[in-house]
Amino acid sequence: MKFIILFFVAVLCIMQTSAFMVNPFKLKHSNLKFSATTGAGKEKANVIGKGDLLKKLQEATSFRKRDIEAVLQSFIDIIREDVLHQGSEVRIRDFGTFKPKFIAARDGRNPKTGEPIKIGASSTVKFSPSDSGFRTRHVD
Repeated sequence: MKFIILFFVAVLCIMQTSAFMVNPFKLKHSNLKFSATTGAGKEKANVIGKGDLLKKLQEATSFRKRDIEAVLQSFIDIIREDVLHQGSEVRIRDFGTFKPKFIAARDGRNPKTGEPIKIGASSTVKFSPSDSGFRTRHVD
């Protein structure tokens, strides 16, 4: 429980920094910052990976990197167990909601041979950001 509280405090600290002032879910194409290009000339959006996130959390707090990593991994494990395996929703005020998403079985096609195949049912986790935590108004 202590780790979960630590994680949320760290996330809220990061949300207050300039990196999270813009809602990444509501950006227009002209507002995107590109850091690299891929092979076919497609532009790639700036991505913060797990290591980058750990570094930002470490800078925002006085905790050691391995403690922050343990908290983050515990958070991921809790989401996986409660949402994916038990079908529960995890709601975090001013952050968002993690919900299970069930994907029904369907017919598909092998792209190599064109042969019809059956794709089994599966489930995944869907994240919906909260409006109060991630809403930014853009003036055109």
